[in-house]
Amino acid sequence: MLFLKIILDGSPAHYSSFLLERMVFYIKPDYTSESFKTDFRDCYIKRYAKEVSTNGIFLNHVPFTYAKFDNFVQLKQEMAETKDTKQLVQLVEEETEKLPYVLRSNDLFTFSQSCDVINLCPDGNSSEDCKFPLLVGFRTFLLDCVLPWLKDITNIPLYDNKVDLTSSFYKQGDYLLCHDDVLEGRRVAFIWYIVPENWNGQIDGGELQLFESQPVGDDYNRENDGKFFPTTISTTIQPKRNMFLFFEVSPRSFHQVTEVLGYSKRISLHGWFHGPSLWTVSNKIVQSIEKISPIHIEEELIYQWINPVYFDSEQITKIRRRFHRTSEIQLTTFINAKKWKELVQCIQGLSAHYWLHCGPPNRRNYNCLSNTHVSDVPDICKQVIRLFKSEAMLVILSDITGIQLHPSALISENHNVTAVTDSKIVSSFLNGFLLLVILRQLDI
Repeated sequence: MLFLKIILDGSPAHYSSFLLERMVFYIKPDYTSESFKTDFRDCYIKRYAKEVSTNGIFLNHVPFTYAKFDNFVQLKQEMAETKDTKQLVQLVEEETEKLPYVLRSNDLFTFSQSCDVINLCPDGNSSEDCKFPLLVGFRTFLLDCVLPWLKDITNIPLYDNKVDLTSSFYKQGDYLLCHDDVLEGRRVAFIWYIVPENWNGQIDGGELQLFESQPVGDDYNRENDGKFFPTTISTTIQPKRNMFLFFEVSPRSFHQVTEVLGYSKRISLHGWFHGPSLWTVSNKIVQSIEKISPIHIEEELIYQWINPVYFDSEQITKIRRRFHRTSEIQLTTFINAKKWKELVQCIQGLSAHYWLHCGPPNRRNYNCLSNTHVSDVPDICKQVIRLFKSEAMLVILSDITGIQLHPSALISENHNVTAVTDSKIVSSFLNGFLLLVILRQLDI
């Protein structure tokens, strides 16, 4: 009895060993009764209704099956004279804030993530020196209580003693774009939210959005072999403190986290339970990139558009070295500032019917200038199109990267050179480079 009082009084130095020896987390009793489990199992498996909402739970089969449970975690009653689940959740939040996080950032996501909780206690769950006893205890709770409970109410075959668990926090501006979570062995994805009590998705953002999907063969005229692509947002779920959400991972489980708009941190503990894989993970490209043939342009156009710094041999050498080291490079202010300003004004002035939406939400999701309108755009837009389709651009990119995209490139013998002769690869490189230049200069 005493040790839980110590915890709730905020003296963490004295409770590590107690927490690692005893289970303090408990699933809300309403969700573990035999009558509830039977009713939920029937709705989950037999799908008597598209959605069920009652007594703090919500189950829906659209756009794919998911369920959420309010006030999911409870403080085990016999562990304290005065039970206070809110303080327990608060203590878990405080532990997550002390975790060492790594910033994960690229064009698809920006947020901070911890290591797997299994690595927080180097000597296992019995270590008295563990600095994160509640998080280690929560992982034990997932394995000992939540895992068998999930197997019971869903009939999904899950491996015993196997769970991935990490903490993520999203600060203002962080986001996670559309993806499906499909990876060998993942069967059930789960999230336990520890956001502030007053979190408002309309103000704070950070909402979980679920996507409708279609078989790949529908729009791309290919045989459907169990692969899907996302279409439109079907459901938006607001994070809620002490809410537990899970869904079965499948080729249709496309979802994303919207940008966090407020100053509060969006914190959650999340991961996957594992089981026998039902799907083969494929990296097959949905749609090939259209081939283009490099064109000849006048020399003046090159110097009008490209920042002179990228013609300096010393700078080119530095850029190439970094590219060789990291396999990627961001060429900031690549386009001449005056031309860039004119181009932005031109693009912003084009009406919506000039643009064609390309790609599903999870792959090459952008708007491009429709081929039927290329001849109608102002000359400034035509110039940049010709520039990036030119042989001269291939020569410049060859010099910068050390990849010989054009035979006229003057690449020093001191650098390893990769010669590219496939016109399809060259055209893909050009198209991708043009898109990245626009995104980077817009600071997207």
